[in-house]
Amino acid sequence: TGIDLSFAPVSNQWHCVEFAVDGPAGELRTWVDGNLIEGLVVDAEPTADIDRQWHRRADWRPALEDLRIGWESYGGDPADVWFDDIAVGTAPIGCLP
Repeated sequence: TGIDLSFAPVSNQWHCVEFAVDGPAGELRTWVDGNLIEGLVVDAEPTADIDRQWHRRADWRPALEDLRIGWESYGGDPADVWFDDIAVGTAPIGCLP
């Protein structure tokens, strides 16, 4: 379920990736090119293969302690991934057109 609701980047194309963390609410959300990616959401409703594992720990809340930028691939061919224009803020920043 989680993989089907995630995002597979297209080769040789830039993507805008945004994420929001709300520690007190226990929520994480991710957008790619302005579209919410359901497979990369942790919210109040446990969803199998997406965020149910986090809900098993009643006291779990996301906490921003550090920021690591990278990419993980669990199959397929190796790839080069480039990052540009990384911004961090306390309010939505949005993507440039």
